[in-house]
Amino acid sequence: MFTYIFNITKWLIIADYHIESFIKNKIFKTTYMIEGACSQCGKCCEVIGVSVPDYLVKIRWLLIIVITFYEKVNNFKYQEYSLDHHALLFSCNNYDYENKACLSYKKRPAICRSYPSVRYFNKPVLLPMCSFKVELNIKKNN
Repeated sequence: MFTYIFNITKWLIIADYHIESFIKNKIFKTTYMIEGACSQCGKCCEVIGVSVPDYLVKIRWLLIIVITFYEKVNNFKYQEYSLDHHALLFSCNNYDYENKACLSYKKRPAICRSYPSVRYFNKPVLLPMCSFKVELNIKKNN
């Protein structure tokens, strides 16, 4: 039963990503965009935040499924829930803290590949010291 629920959760997350990409790129233009490049400081690898809706935290069995998904699929370790950011916080078992390097860089999870991501209309939250910048997505006339 758990495997069945786990597989459904996995496919829902994948579907959510593709639906979001379609809506963001084809229907609505996002309010914000990301500028800059990664300085490879490793801050986003040290603490990984997964935004979750408030109701998810109240439904314990669903919360356990989401945490288990990120632990098993992405090799993360759950740390805590951040009430301030409405996010589950994880550490990464594939991150070499001493050398500040990803041990599975070529096969890193989608959440790592897409950081920082812009979701619909909310302003993205960047970690302090991040070299990326958030800009308003204003179409420039040529």
